[in-house]
Amino acid sequence: MRKIPVPFFGVGLAFAGLANLFYAETGGWHTAAAVICFAVSAAVETATAVRVIADREAAGKEIHASASSECTVCTFFMALMMLASLAARWGCPSAAAGAVFICAVIFDVIYIVRFTAARMKGLSLAEVTPAFLIPFIGIAVASVSAAPFDFPAAKLIAVCAFGAASFCVIPLLIAATVRYVKVPVPDPLRPFFTLYAAPFALILSAYIVICQRGWLAGPALWRVEVLFVIGQCLYAVVIVKMPKLLKLPFMPSFTAFTFPLVLPAMAAKQFITYGLTAGVIGGAAIPPLTILVLFEYVTAAAAVIYVFVLYLKAIFR
Repeated sequence: MRKIPVPFFGVGLAFAGLANLFYAETGGWHTAAAVICFAVSAAVETATAVRVIADREAAGKEIHASASSECTVCTFFMALMMLASLAARWGCPSAAAGAVFICAVIFDVIYIVRFTAARMKGLSLAEVTPAFLIPFIGIAVASVSAAPFDFPAAKLIAVCAFGAASFCVIPLLIAATVRYVKVPVPDPLRPFFTLYAAPFALILSAYIVICQRGWLAGPALWRVEVLFVIGQCLYAVVIVKMPKLLKLPFMPSFTAFTFPLVLPAMAAKQFITYGLTAGVIGGAAIPPLTILVLFEYVTAAAAVIYVFVLYLKAIFR
């Protein structure tokens, strides 16, 4: 149990994202795949949380080894939000699922505030990586996950999380990019480059979800298109870089090869669903978009399973 790295939380988040992807499809093997991914996610999050609690001193040193390591802790709260959302859709009592969701959001916000207070003062450029996107943009997972809940706070949580992520995305991306240009990146931090694929995809998903729930007016077509295009361009850059990154020896930061690739697939699926429903996508655009979604589904699933296997080998070695 002590050999479980804290960033394993991110792999659990990735499986929760895959469960959401498969849940969005209807019937057949998709339902079974969603259940399996849900179970694996819950098992990964539980095992990693038990390790952190049981081995607090060593886990604390691992977490506080760098700002990027601290950022990965937020993936635990993000996974809980997604799992609670899925549980509610599958018939779990709304009060129980809602309580887990709200607790995850509260603890995530507390962690972000503490992280900001502890790390942002005197922060050097060398400490800035795309991992900073995890807490400050990842909070938008609350917007995506709030959809099945009807309690009054759900709307407030979803809209505020979407607004916070939208406010932070550009400054964080600029800061991370300046750091890449000016400061050499050590190997343990290089996998975090894949996080460039995540922010606009997550914000697009959040925007579509809260608008469909009627919590915001819209969605405005031009905003959806801009978010989708930027997100897919960043995803393409990441995919081009992936072969070189995968040649690195395994390290806990490989968690970054998982959930950042799931989020663009979720966003692409929602973009097509929205476009078809709104009547703005049709004809010749459907086949290439369908191929794109299929490619992103397969890539995300393959990456998550590959990294999961590498983690298991390292844990049970």
